[in-house]
Amino acid sequence: MVTIAIDETRERRIAEEILADTESDEERATAWYHYLDGQITFPFQALFEGDEEVEVVSMAVEEDCLDEMKMEVRYSDSFGEEPFTALAVDLEPLDADDSSTEAVEDWQYWWERGNRLNEPETDPVADFSDDDLDDVDDEDVDVDVDLDGEEE
Repeated sequence: MVTIAIDETRERRIAEEILADTESDEERATAWYHYLDGQITFPFQALFEGDEEVEVVSMAVEEDCLDEMKMEVRYSDSFGEEPFTALAVDLEPLDADDSSTEAVEDWQYWWERGNRLNEPETDPVADFSDDDLDDVDDEDVDVDVDLDGEEE
């Protein structure tokens, strides 16, 4: 895991200006969304996932940002194409103004420090693996099924 050095100025801004008075993940998501939407001047150019140049045209709809901040982008060489949704952590502003760059970097810093929003709860069925069957003794399982599919 990459350790991101603590930036006291950024920590203070996040705590006092962005997330002040938030208690739940939903409140934090809303606070982050409105902070980014208010600080960023759209459109701007950015690198997407480190190598593709894109035009960032807007924030994604708020309902889509309850777990992670997302933005609508389009490839720079595809004028007129419909935008697609990209994670804000995957964008590196290129020609954005200082306020926009700072806002995106605030989110990325907070995310890279290990903070998360509305993480889905673990699904015990999805976490079940074939290795778990090794712990089951065949003699412990006693279910008879007749041809009608009913348990006896």
